[in-house]
Amino acid sequence: MRRLIELARKRRLVVVGLMSGTSADGIDACVAEIEEGAHGPTPSILAHRTDPHPPEL
Repeated sequence: MRRLIELARKRRLVVVGLMSGTSADGIDACVAEIEEGAHGPTPSILAHRTDPHPPEL
């Protein structure tokens, strides 16, 4: 729990999100930076990628 509190106090985070999507045709990935700004958190996409599943799946 202490580690989560430490993360919440940071002014800048780099996070990764992964999902298969509702169509389940591949994996989507996103790397984002979230910085604390004057008007709240500001997200920025650093990189993103979609890799389709092989047809035999």
